[in-house]
Amino acid sequence: MSTPPPALVAPWVDALPRLAAFSLVALGLVGTPLVLLGAFTPLLVVALGLPALVALELAWRRTAPRAGAVARRVLVVSALAVVVAALSTGLNARFESQHLLVDGDPAVYAVAGQLLAETGTLTLPTQQDTVFGGVESLNFAGAGFDSYEGDDLVRPGFLHLLPQLLAVASWVGGAQALLWANAVVSGFALLAVFAFGSRLTGRPEWALVAMTALALSLPQQHFSRDTFSELPAQLLVFAGLALLFDAVRARRAVPGLLAGLVLGASCLARIDAFAYLIPLTMVATVLVLAGAARLGAALAAGVAVGAVLGYVDLSVGSPGYLGLQSENLDLILVALAATAVVCAVALVLRERALALWDRLHGRALAAGVTGMVVLLSLYAGVVRPQVETGRNLSPDQPTSVGVLQELAGQQADPLRSYDELSLQWLTWYLGPAAVALGLLVFAVLVWRTLRRQDDPEQRERALLALAFVLLFGASTALYLWRPSIIPVHYWATRRFMPVTIPGLLVLAVWLVPQVRGRWRLPAGAAVGVALLAPPLVYAQGHWSEREYVPMLDVVERTCAALQPDDAVLLTGGNALSTGLPQTLQAFCQVPVAVLGKESTTDDVATATAAAEARGKRLVLLSPVPDPELVDGPIPGDFELLLAQPVTVVAHTQTERPQEDYVFEVRIYLRFPPG
Repeated sequence: MSTPPPALVAPWVDALPRLAAFSLVALGLVGTPLVLLGAFTPLLVVALGLPALVALELAWRRTAPRAGAVARRVLVVSALAVVVAALSTGLNARFESQHLLVDGDPAVYAVAGQLLAETGTLTLPTQQDTVFGGVESLNFAGAGFDSYEGDDLVRPGFLHLLPQLLAVASWVGGAQALLWANAVVSGFALLAVFAFGSRLTGRPEWALVAMTALALSLPQQHFSRDTFSELPAQLLVFAGLALLFDAVRARRAVPGLLAGLVLGASCLARIDAFAYLIPLTMVATVLVLAGAARLGAALAAGVAVGAVLGYVDLSVGSPGYLGLQSENLDLILVALAATAVVCAVALVLRERALALWDRLHGRALAAGVTGMVVLLSLYAGVVRPQVETGRNLSPDQPTSVGVLQELAGQQADPLRSYDELSLQWLTWYLGPAAVALGLLVFAVLVWRTLRRQDDPEQRERALLALAFVLLFGASTALYLWRPSIIPVHYWATRRFMPVTIPGLLVLAVWLVPQVRGRWRLPAGAAVGVALLAPPLVYAQGHWSEREYVPMLDVVERTCAALQPDDAVLLTGGNALSTGLPQTLQAFCQVPVAVLGKESTTDDVATATAAAEARGKRLVLLSPVPDPELVDGPIPGDFELLLAQPVTVVAHTQTERPQEDYVFEVRIYLRFPPG
């Protein structure tokens, strides 16, 4: 029996991101059906999820390649990685955001998580006919939540892995723990980047540099402090790549299946992750063609589980969101189908495919593809900003683009998407040198992966790097070309969080171990400065940055003013009527409706009488003390409950965010007369 290669990560440190990823997989596999059935309860989640987690870990331990001896250097570096992850987690949890006013995706996730924790379901009955007297002018769905004609239910949009995680956190430690959850996920994601980077580079100390640069970067800090789904996706992608690296090295099917389950589970977190299926299909095909048929099939099967369950979640649990994203998802599925057909033909005509590859597989192919990577990178960074003007926003989607342009003294152009600046966005946070170095090394890695390798060890290295090369290349190219997002920051940077930003940093440090002789020290120093100095400089003044604080206190004070048998009507404009309906349902556990544009004082009287007939008190909440309806002011006196300044990061379009913006949340309430 051959001696296993020396371990690149201390086993106990390597296990941390793996267990975190397996936990998300177990939660997704068990929790998603429970969510769709309306049975997401602590008892069922623990009773079904814990055995699933244990089974995943035992399967890995029994089939994964054995780790070799652990050098003292590896132990020290691994311990330092844990320290960095712990410090990052603590800092981001200390300055967590409280995004409970629903004006964007994070608040939808947070509110959905609390709803799930309290009710076990994400389908909320409107109670329009019972509590609110069947008043037709009332609305029941706030921002990010959908209701359908003829359906007495309200549903949150998006996929539901993150709300499940947030619900579990709420069970453990209440609303505060829910707001801390993503900081913890980010800590494990950093360790996943470290684990994969150590494997790819062969030098854990340089993986530590990449991981530290990622932890220091403003996007990682910003998104870790809020409830964004990019952080669970980042954890799953890099933990899955690390597992797949080991599975390919060992040529074993079960580790490949487990790696596929982890990578496929990203489709339970984000709809963008369905694009990952295209490069992963190619990887599975290459493994089969390379003689690892069982491994390739196992990888594909594992990925398919998460993809199918994710699509079911979208179809059943979030049909409105699926409808909005159908055009983009259809393009992905068409590209996936075309890729699958080509791969199937290659597998059926295996000998001919291998013969064709043997003829193409030489310096010309490697040089051509590598040259294309270099030219496209230069075009994206240097030429494109001078010759293109991206205007790809939908006219049907309201954005703040035009307003920000006018504030900057520019002519309003609300369809401007600023696609041509997408590569520059990365330089704002990582520094120009780190981005340029990462793309240059990516070109080198493409060359090494595609060139003809007569040496078995070189072929093995190329196969080990293949999944990362394809996944990074496809994801980065897609979003550099068309980010498909409102171009305000930090918001737009989220497209690059799961794969591109950590991938660029890992690529940059990959260069150092390749340098030989007297140039290694200068090269290492230059790479270290290029990666660590910019994030440190850019982070000055932002270490304690947080958003929507103290919205948790606002919500809790509002709930404290209500009684368990109350029902709530929101009025007075969008300040509360789009941002608080489902927040109050989730945190106060009371039915909520919103007075519409056509609502009248008679509608208020009808709803009040209906609520009283059900033994409930109808409370009106408004951001102004004298709200009016189409036929006049609402009868009764509104009392000021609270007036609370709330801080958010001021949006920018052509530079890093530098300032905060403060707005005031005011809530007036009126109890029924008498």
